[in-house]
Amino acid sequence: MTRFLSLLTAAALLSACSTDAVVNTAFPDRERFAFQNSEGERSVYLCAPGADAKARAAKAHGYTEARLGKVADWAANHIVNGTATSAQISRRINSEAEATVEETEKRYKCLLIDAE
Repeated sequence: MTRFLSLLTAAALLSACSTDAVVNTAFPDRERFAFQNSEGERSVYLCAPGADAKARAAKAHGYTEARLGKVADWAANHIVNGTATSAQISRRINSEAEATVEETEKRYKCLLIDAE
């Protein structure tokens, strides 16, 4: 299931088709919550329903921002110092993004569906 969610998210974010159409079909009962990310852009999470959905979304956003911030710092360090190839950096970023999506869904029942 988590692998499916990662692939769905990646496909929705990278494809030309409407993210809304894909997500609404796969998760019709989920609630949307948007937050401003560290880049000043909007991050949208789709969370399982429940009285605590908004709180879970906020925690999911904080968790996602922290994990992706760490890998961004790692990548920047290796770019500046020339200690990793662009392929190594790309693999690490992609791997961390996938793991973050999976763990966020597992922990908070929220899926990052869009970051503008």
